[in-house]
Amino acid sequence: MKKVITILIAFAFVGLSANAQTAYITNSGDSTVSVIDVTTNAVSATIPVSTSPSGVAVSRDGTTVYIVTDSVYVLNTANNTVSAKIKVGSSPYSIAVTPDGSEVYVGDIIDGTVSVINTSSNAVIATFYSGSPAVATAVSPNQNEAFEVNYYDNTVSVINTFTNVVSHIIQGVHHGEGIAVSPDGSKLYVTLNGGANAGAICVINALTDTILSFVTVGVRPWVICITPDGSRLYVANMNDSSVSVINAATDSLITTITVGASPQGIAVSPDGSKVLVANNGSNSVSVINTATNTVSASIPVGHAPIAFGNFISTFTTGIPSLNAESASISIYPNPASTFLNIHQSTPSQNHQLIITDLLGNEVYKEVIPSIVNYQLTIDNWSEGIYFYEVRKNNEAARGKFIKMN
Repeated sequence: MKKVITILIAFAFVGLSANAQTAYITNSGDSTVSVIDVTTNAVSATIPVSTSPSGVAVSRDGTTVYIVTDSVYVLNTANNTVSAKIKVGSSPYSIAVTPDGSEVYVGDIIDGTVSVINTSSNAVIATFYSGSPAVATAVSPNQNEAFEVNYYDNTVSVINTFTNVVSHIIQGVHHGEGIAVSPDGSKLYVTLNGGANAGAICVINALTDTILSFVTVGVRPWVICITPDGSRLYVANMNDSSVSVINAATDSLITTITVGASPQGIAVSPDGSKVLVANNGSNSVSVINTATNTVSASIPVGHAPIAFGNFISTFTTGIPSLNAESASISIYPNPASTFLNIHQSTPSQNHQLIITDLLGNEVYKEVIPSIVNYQLTIDNWSEGIYFYEVRKNNEAARGKFIKMN
């Protein structure tokens, strides 16, 4: 049985635009994480972690960020604090979280192992050998498989996520560094830095595990991301400080974009309008406008950013604060399963309640009567995170709650 904890929510909100997204950049040189508002291109917070953070993975709902240092640090995005520290392997490096947020896969660059973390308990539930060394991690969209790039073995391990064992090996992927999976799960894309195709992207049929083609890009392609519609790939080339843009339908180079020095992290916004690039050598993040394939902004961050992994939250993690906040309204319990209680310490007429889901869809709207306590039945709602707003005149209380069965 899932435990439901009653929490009385205090309303202290950060103003976010309705389309706001957040990026989390690991700064290996000063052991911090820079938090960036993707809408305003500004650093909103800096979070201290442990030595030389590298890999990063944001949960699909944007509530949790997993940071790889000497361990895996779990960040609570509601307050930008470390909520847990999980010991894995001797030198964890790469990381990916499953689409449903239930498990995290961590590759170890020395041991060549993959550790699997259960996110409910923050406990390691499996560790197995992948290859030497395990440098890049990805999970299929249907989360039936995970993929680990093994640099010196020139392979990609295909992991059965139900049994958490390596089911088979893809050969001929020479000195792979980064990996991306197409949105439909049909293709894998791996950056190569060895063999006859060094400086290229290896395109793999994920259904047959066969290599389809190689696409030449820049000097030492390091990391790669794919747009949400699967139409374009963006590849950060570390040694020539550029990003290659690839047409995924034709496996052909569209253009090359100059960014900051030594880019080592790349991720695309959920709407596909921006690509952010972490530049290790210039202590900055370049923002690429995908409509024009030009750099629209450069954001100073910490020292030697890496941000190896998906560092942008998938959904909006807040709702707009347009008016004054209210201390007279509270909503509980949180998480909730059957009922949601709304308490007004100073009852008055015409409070409007609006509840939206993670995608911004309005799921409930009603004017609350003038009573101290109002109860809303939510037992038939789907599990997940919801955002609420209670308005009256120039007052507004806002926040989010979790629906659990």
